[in-house]
Amino acid sequence: MPLTYKSLLLALAATHALVPRANPKNSRLQRTRLHEKPIDSDEMASLYQELRARQSDVEADRAQTLERWRTGGCSSTVAVAASDWVRRMAFDGGTVAFGTASGGVGCCRVGQGPSRADVVKAHPRAVEGQDLSKLHGAYDGGGVTAIDMAGRVVVSGGRGGQVQVHQAIPKGDSLTLEAVTTLDVSVGSTVSSVAVADDGKTLVACALDGSIQGFACVDEEWKATWSSKNDAAALTVILDEERDACVVGFSDGEVYALDVNSGEELCEPFTTATGAGCRSLLVSDGHLFVGGADGSVVRRKLCVDTFAIHPSQLILETKADRLLPPHGDAVVAMCAPPCGGIVCTASRDGSIRVWDSAAREPRALYGFQGFKVWIGSLCASADTLISDGSDNAIIQHTFDRDAEARAPVDPSLERRG
Repeated sequence: MPLTYKSLLLALAATHALVPRANPKNSRLQRTRLHEKPIDSDEMASLYQELRARQSDVEADRAQTLERWRTGGCSSTVAVAASDWVRRMAFDGGTVAFGTASGGVGCCRVGQGPSRADVVKAHPRAVEGQDLSKLHGAYDGGGVTAIDMAGRVVVSGGRGGQVQVHQAIPKGDSLTLEAVTTLDVSVGSTVSSVAVADDGKTLVACALDGSIQGFACVDEEWKATWSSKNDAAALTVILDEERDACVVGFSDGEVYALDVNSGEELCEPFTTATGAGCRSLLVSDGHLFVGGADGSVVRRKLCVDTFAIHPSQLILETKADRLLPPHGDAVVAMCAPPCGGIVCTASRDGSIRVWDSAAREPRALYGFQGFKVWIGSLCASADTLISDGSDNAIIQHTFDRDAEARAPVDPSLERRG
């Protein structure tokens, strides 16, 4: 990448060439001007060389990380040890938020060893007469049904048809959750999924009665902005901020794309060729991935500027549009690291798979085993894959250069081809 004049100035600033200097006589700040101190040509050549070397190191490190993702070069450790079953989890910037089977919500930083978090009561463990089989299958462990986070904003959903907004507050070396507000999504139903924008100012939640509700935080106050309703149960919602869209998947297999600010439909809804209910969604590398209740994963190419299926994919899917082989049960969560070309899927049968999504026909690279039917969430950062599904623990798989030096937490977490 060629260096521009602007980037050169930034580099010089980093080496204190443009740092403000205090004047002891009047305490005012003065800046050294470039024309007052000419830059030596040898110094400039040396600076260019250092910047190129640094850029080369960064690119090499990224390539090595991607290769570890592709080959399974990682270590598996306990990231969080909770006092209750972990039912839902979110991960952002080295911090994890989670909901438990008793309805509690916790938040903590993820480090080299197991972290513990204080849990605050947020949702009921169970509500009499509720049927959550479309969400949980035959295994309903109770508690929190949805969670997401952005920075210090943590939003969770439960069986009361409401979402709780919390703020993660530093408390010494740990974090504690402070309640901000409670928002109604569909009282009497169950919140099935929630998604928060990266700035923490917009969120969308959906419920099993087909309700979809948008909220915005204006002047530190959360307000409902729009609502929508479908006859089928809404099972999952995600935000595609590049296209200003929220995408919702329903139990009848239909997928809707709505304007995140107004709730208006952006395109015609579509149904995947498998005809199964839509249990999870992911937008990555210009494609929409749909995780089915039957274990299938379908890939659809998107238009660049607006949320719509690309004209080349308006026909039913071909083999090249499916991730094969399918999981043995509903695909409950999907994620992708920022390096691109990799998609990770988690199923209610306890399997996690890592896929090469850049190929013309996506293929499974390897998988993790040893998880349980409680698996409900899967998240990724540049070098970390993290999930629930291990009773009271959250497990992280770390794809960094020190991975080989760490011992796996459980022999059952073996990679398989």
